[in-house]
Amino acid sequence: MAKYNRKWGTIPQGHIKKIVSMMEQNIIHQEIKVSDLRNWIRAYRFISNYDPQIAIERMLDWHAIMNNQIEPVFYLYSLYFIEWMNSQKAVKGFSIECLKWIKKCQDSRFFGQSSWSYEWLAKDSKGYKIVHYYDLGYDPVDLIKRGSNKEEFKKFGITRIEGVLTEYLGPQKAFIDIGQNLKVWFAPLDIIAIDHLGKSISIYLSFSYNGLRGWDPVIAG
Repeated sequence: MAKYNRKWGTIPQGHIKKIVSMMEQNIIHQEIKVSDLRNWIRAYRFISNYDPQIAIERMLDWHAIMNNQIEPVFYLYSLYFIEWMNSQKAVKGFSIECLKWIKKCQDSRFFGQSSWSYEWLAKDSKGYKIVHYYDLGYDPVDLIKRGSNKEEFKKFGITRIEGVLTEYLGPQKAFIDIGQNLKVWFAPLDIIAIDHLGKSISIYLSFSYNGLRGWDPVIAG
C-alpha cells in the first residue's frame, strides 16, 4: 500500500482482486483481524464487479466471527444506507436495517471515537457510494471548518442531500429527517435557527460510529 500512498483507487485491478481474495480466505478460516476487515471493504469497493449485496454478506460473516468489534456494524449501517439511497428511498427494508445497525454501532462504540467521520457520502454515474477520507487525500471537516473552496469535493463526488429540520436543541445540535425515520445530526452554529423548523436543509453527509452526521448546513431552495 505504501507505493500507492494508501489510496486504494490507484491500485491496479489485479492487485485489488488479490487483496480481496486473501481477506476472504481469512473469513473461511476464521482468522480474521480488524485490519483485514478494513482492507477488504476498502479494496472491494474498487473492484470492477463490485456487488453491494456481497459486501453486506461479508460484513455479516465478519460480525458473526467478531461480534465484539465495531467495524462490521459500522459498515453494515453504511452499506444499507447506500442501498436505501440507491433505491430512491423506496425500499423500507433497507432503512430498517440501517436503523438497526446504527443502534448496534452506537452501543458498540468506544470512548473518544464516536463522532469521527471515516466515510463520506458521494455520488457518481452509477449512484451513491461511500468514500473513505484516506482516499480523498484531504480532511473534509478541515475544509468545511476553514470555509475553504470545496472544488475538491466535486472531484470525488462528495454530494449534498436534503432533509427537513425537525429538532433544534441549540447551536451545537439539531436533526434533519431524511425519510423513513432516518435522522441526521448536525451543528447549526449561527446558520440555522429554531425559526427554521420545518424548512428543508442541505448538508454534506458523513458516517461516524455515532451514526449519520451532517456538515456545512444551508437552507435549501
